[in-house]
Parts: sequence; C-alpha cells; structure tokens
Amino acid sequence: LDRINETNSAATLEFKTMEILVPEYLEEKSKEKSFRTTGISQVDAELTEGFKEKTIVTICGLSGSGKSSALLTMLKNLANKNIYSAMFSLEMHNMAVTTKLLAYQSNLPINLITKDFSRMSAEEKEIHDFELQKLSKNKYLHFIDKPSSLQSIKEQIIIYLQSY
Repeated sequence: LDRINETNSAATLEFKTMEILVPEYLEEKSKEKSFRTTGISQVDAELTEGFKEKTIVTICGLSGSGKSSALLTMLKNLANKNIYSAMFSLEMHNMAVTTKLLAYQSNLPINLITKDFSRMSAEEKEIHDFELQKLSKNKYLHFIDKPSSLQSIKEQIIIYLQSY
C-alpha cells in the first residue's frame, strides 16, 4: 500500500460505504417510476427492475430458440404504448422481421403471409392491408439487420439514444 500511495498520491478513494449508498439508493428508487412492461407477464415477473428508459437490453440464445419472436412481441407492446425501441438483428433480415410483426399484429398465420399470399380470403387481405398500413406509420419501432461490425452497432446505439 505504501508503494501505491507513493505512485498515486493525487488519487482519491472512490469506494462508497453502505452509509452513503443506502440514501443514494432510496433517492434513486423514489425517482424511478418508469417501469416499462414487456407485455409478457411471465417476463415482467422475472425482471426485477423492468425496462428502463435509454437502457440497452441484450437477448441471446441458440438459433431457433425464440429470441426474435419474444423480442418482437416485447417491441410491439412497447410501440403500442408509444415507447421508442430498436432491434439489431444478427440472424434475421428486415423483411423477416416485418413479416413476423405483420403476423403478430394481424393474427394471421405467418405461412399465409409468407407463402400463400394469393390464397388469402378477402377478409384476410383486408386485415393484412390494414395492419401493414398501421405498421408503415409506426414511428416507435426501429430495426437494423446484419450490422457490419460491433463498432457500427456502438455508433448506431449512441446516435439512437441521442435522437430519442
């Protein structure tokens, strides 16, 4: 320790005691009224702090494990509450994301939207077109598919957080 003190004599102690942290914690908790529900009660029950404004949430898992479906459901629910959100997808391209969102919004089977578009009934086509029009006007959802690098993601996050 003497050696450290000699080399960093200008350094100040940055550790905080619980005597300092507890009042800071209580003050912070009294300000936090911004719990943002995912719209999925099971997930909300497990998220002790919920989604916070200007927070980055990372969802990862094996291909085909339902990450994108769960995230798109959460993003759709946030957008329906006029909350801005963004998704960087390393697996799905934007057309697949749009198709899934359209299926969720319209309650039409995804295979009907992707493969059998011509086999839609007049009612299904009307629902499809209505929900597609609603999606096209949704300013709260933002997507980037296959970003070029981690640096690109970092830059986009910074720009996004400054914009919204």
